[in-house]
This record gives sequence, C-alpha cells and structure tokens, in this order.
Amino acid sequence: MIAVEESVRTRRVRLGAIIGREEALYDLTVEDDVLLADPSQDVARTMVLLRRVVEQSDILEQIHLPLLDQPMASFESDLKREGGPDRA
Repeated sequence: MIAVEESVRTRRVRLGAIIGREEALYDLTVEDDVLLADPSQDVARTMVLLRRVVEQSDILEQIHLPLLDQPMASFESDLKREGGPDRA
C-alpha cells in the first residue's frame, strides 16, 4: 500500500481505499471535486473532472497492474450487482 500512496502523492486527485476482509485485499478509488455554480458551465466542468479522474485511474493502474488491464465488459456483471436493483 505504501507504493500506491507514494504514486498518488504528486497527482491532482485523492485516493480512496476500501480494505477487504483480508488486509492484503483492497479496492482503490480515484476521487476529485469540482465546483458547480453556473449551470451553463456545469456539463463542461463535470466532463473535465471525469476525464481527469479516468486518466489518473488509468495511469495508476498501469503503474501498479501493468499488463493486467481488462475491458469493461469483464466487470459488467460485478458492476451491475454492486449498483443494486435500481441500477441494473
């Protein structure tokens, strides 16, 4: 986990960690904020935020899990299950 913490230290995002039942297992999230004020700019600001978070997530994934990147379809059933019955 120390290597992950150090790789995030210089990035413009925050890292969230959800520790699993076993200490060696954890889920990581890349997070950031955006201030929404003018509705005419909200979509553009949100898109910049999403682009930044996804880009940083991809970079961190390549640093810590090289050659293990999987297409989203590989996670589709898990993501639907995590979203609950309203998000299927």
